[in-house]
Amino acid sequence: MGNNEVAIRLNPFENLNEITINGRMISSYSELNNFVNLPFMEWAYRLFDTLSAELNDDFSLTVTAEAFETKFLEDMAKCSSCCRTFRRGSWAIDMDVEDRVEEFCNLTAIYGSDVRQIRQNVEILTDNSVEEAELQSFFDKYQAFTAFHGGASFASPIMEVRCSVKRAPGSAPYRILLAGDMQSAVRLAGQYPSGSGQGLVLVFSDQPGVVWKDNYYYWGIKKNNFCRSLEIYLMHRFIVPRFAEYLRSQTLDESAMEEDERRTWQILDKVNPVVKAEQLPGLELGDHYRIKVHVIPEGSIMPRLVVKSVNEAVARTNGLTVTAAG
Repeated sequence: MGNNEVAIRLNPFENLNEITINGRMISSYSELNNFVNLPFMEWAYRLFDTLSAELNDDFSLTVTAEAFETKFLEDMAKCSSCCRTFRRGSWAIDMDVEDRVEEFCNLTAIYGSDVRQIRQNVEILTDNSVEEAELQSFFDKYQAFTAFHGGASFASPIMEVRCSVKRAPGSAPYRILLAGDMQSAVRLAGQYPSGSGQGLVLVFSDQPGVVWKDNYYYWGIKKNNFCRSLEIYLMHRFIVPRFAEYLRSQTLDESAMEEDERRTWQILDKVNPVVKAEQLPGLELGDHYRIKVHVIPEGSIMPRLVVKSVNEAVARTNGLTVTAAG
C-alpha cells in the first residue's frame, strides 16, 4: 500500500482546474490532461479509475472546490476501492457564491448597470417510488427554497431556478430524475437516454454515494439531505456559470471605487491570494517612483515578484532603467 497524495483544486469562476500528485503537477503525458479542463460532470466519473491506473496503487484525495464538486467527489470516493481517505481543502479567499453574487450586483448597480434576473425552468421527474407530498413538505421547511404548489423555486439576484415536480415523462429541456430506490432509479433513467456526463439521478438511500452507470450518475442521498443536495447542484449547474459569464462581460471603472470596493471587485472570481500593484504614473527623465504592492487577503504570503521592462533596449535608449528592491 502506497502513500500517494492527490490534490484537486477546482475554480469554477475562472474555469481553472489543477491536479497534483505527491505535490507535483501532473505530467504532460498524463491521461488526466485529456479531460480535466472539461466541465466537471463530463470527467468526474473517469477520475478515480484514471488515477488508479496511473498510480497503479491506491491514494488519499484532498479536494478544494465549491460545495457541489466537493460533496460529489466525496460521495464518489465512498464508492471507490482505490481512494483510502478523503479530505476537504479550503480556499485562501473563502467566499460563498451567494456573497460573491451579492457583492457583484451591488457594485454593478453603482458603477455599471443593474443585472437582470433571468428564470430557468427545471423539472424534477419522479415515479411511484417517491411521494410527492413528502417532497413538498421538504420544500416547505427548507429556507433556501420558496415552495409553491407542485414544486419550489431557488432564487439568487441573477437567476431564479423554478423546479416543478412531475411524474415522468416530462417535457422541459432541463430535468433532474429522482427515485426512491436504486431499482426504480435505473428504470427511470432508461426512459431518458443521456449523453456522457449529462445525466443525474438523485436516489433516496441510507448509504450516501455516487456510482456511474450507462451514462448516468446515480447520487445516493438521505431524505433529510434532499433539499441541500438539490440546492448545491442548482448552484453548480445554473447560478455559478451565469455568474462567471456576467463577470467576464462587465468592465467597471475601478478608479471610481472606494478602496474596499476595489479590493472586493478584484477578488470576485479569485480563490487564491491576489497581488495588486498601483498604476505607475507618468515619469520624466530622472524621476524615481516606488510602486505600492499589496496582497489580498491581507496577511497572505507575498510571492516572489519580478519586475522587468517589456522592451529593455527601448527603455535604455530613453534613459529608463527598472530595478526591484525587496
